[in-house]
Amino acid sequence: MEKHKIAAAAEHPLLFSAPMVLAILDNHKDVTRRVVKGTVWCLCGHTFEEHEPGRRTLGTCTSFQMDWDKTRCPCGLPGDRLWIRETWRRRSVCSSRIAEVSTIEYRAGGPMLEVRELGTGRVPDVNWRPSLFLPRAYSRLLLTVADIRPERLQDITDAEAIREGVLLYHGWETPEYLRQVEAARAAGTKPPPGLSPRDRFRHLWETINGPGSWARNDLVYRIEFRRL
Repeated sequence: MEKHKIAAAAEHPLLFSAPMVLAILDNHKDVTRRVVKGTVWCLCGHTFEEHEPGRRTLGTCTSFQMDWDKTRCPCGLPGDRLWIRETWRRRSVCSSRIAEVSTIEYRAGGPMLEVRELGTGRVPDVNWRPSLFLPRAYSRLLLTVADIRPERLQDITDAEAIREGVLLYHGWETPEYLRQVEAARAAGTKPPPGLSPRDRFRHLWETINGPGSWARNDLVYRIEFRRL
């Protein structure tokens, strides 16, 4: 009988902004999208782009199936784990002769983490530290990848944008919109609806990836995850 080796789940770091971390903590986010860098291959031997309408290559299969041996997604494979990097600082340090316990605070709020480390000399931080420099031991959120699939950025729907956590994102709210909300509250009327979930996601995407990034309609990985 042929024996198959089962690979252990790998771990990969993944950066999230404070509003998106808060959405994960509140169970309002279980999907993220990341720009594809490189080529996404199908088991049939053709690329994702060759499967798209108007570009389908003769002999390409009708159903795209990811070739994981040739495609290198930075979030790994379904079943792998993602440890989250977020903006942080060392709030306090309790020292002994040979070790210290650091209390880690996160800009998104929520529960802090106590980490015991050998050695001494650490001091509390005054300023926030960038998420890029969060050590693995200081990460409080661990996710497991449930599904990965490629798609075009602008294929996102309102329902998918809600799963991206945009209902907790308020960066799109202009001073004029906030004035309308306050006026509606004072008058006891219904506040204006604001942007649709899809348009909120568009605003968030351009805030992170720069002006014009939405219009490019890049190929992205849609990554679905679960909290551990």
